[in-house]
Formats: sequence, C-alpha cells, structure tokens
Amino acid sequence: MEKSLIFGIAIILLISMTALASASELSDTNIDYTDYREIVAGEAGVVYKINLKNTGDETKTYEIVPDSDVVRSIGTYRVDPSYNIELKPDQAKTLNFYLKLENDAPSRLVIPIEVISGDESVKLELVARKIGPFQEAKTVGFWNQVLKILFLALVVIIIIALVATLFRKKKEGDKPEVETYY
Repeated sequence: MEKSLIFGIAIILLISMTALASASELSDTNIDYTDYREIVAGEAGVVYKINLKNTGDETKTYEIVPDSDVVRSIGTYRVDPSYNIELKPDQAKTLNFYLKLENDAPSRLVIPIEVISGDESVKLELVARKIGPFQEAKTVGFWNQVLKILFLALVVIIIIALVATLFRKKKEGDKPEVETYY
C-alpha cells in the first residue's frame, strides 16, 4: 500500500513538473490561441488566432513554424502578417494562421505549430475537425421500392385477416337462444 502511494505521488510530481516545464518554455511571453476549429470541405477555410505578448524587459523576435508536411498533405496555409514578428516590451500582436483543405483528410486533424524565440520554443497543437457539406439523399432502387410495397401489402392483409377472425369469433359467441316448439 505504501509503495503504491509513494509511486502515485512520484507520478503526480513528474506530471506537474512536465506541465510547468512545457508552460514556461518561452520565458517572458504570454501565448493565447484558438486551438479548435471545424472545417467544411470545399469552403474558404478557417483562421486560427495566435496572440503573442512580450512580458519581458527586452525586445524579442518570434518565429511561427508550422509542420509543413502535415499541412501540405491536406491543403495550404499562410500566416499573416508574417512568420517572423518583433515585439517590444509589453507589446502584443495577433497572428492569423489560415488553413484551407484541398485534399482528402481524416475527420480530425492535429496541426503542430512551433513558436520560436531565440533558443526557446513552445509547441502548440491546433486541432481541426472536418465536417462535410450536406449531402443529397441516395436514390432508392426500383426493386427496393417493389419490396417495400409488397411488405406493406402483406402487413395490411395480415391485419385485415386478424380483424375478420376476431369478428367471426365474436359472432359465434353471441348466439341467440333458440326456442323450439313441439
């Protein structure tokens, strides 16, 4: 019991240290971004907003590096206003990552983006869920329609037979008394 408790505490400490390390990979920088979008195939695409703020005392240069292999396999992308920006102390800027589906893609996409400043970097994961446009209903074949009509006719015949049987039994049970005279 004690060993499992110690093991559990060690795991929790490792996880929390990992979370702290990944959260503080870019010092003196706040990053806020839209991490989820739904994409309709064949439409203009989607925009992910990435807000960067330099909270330090020195001017910093940031570079946005998407995993181009992942994005190129599904479509095209661009970053506006630029892949490289420079922020003065306490300055903030919003970057727009545009993504357009041009190729067939799985229903859920994860697009890794790396934000680099000097020797430090942080990885962001942008998630896109592909939704298709409304599709027309499939046409039903001739034989499927014939089978549906035959099935409905059979059901109607069975119902009529049951009703007729019930009325016949009811009539047999309601025999009037017959008086006979000798």
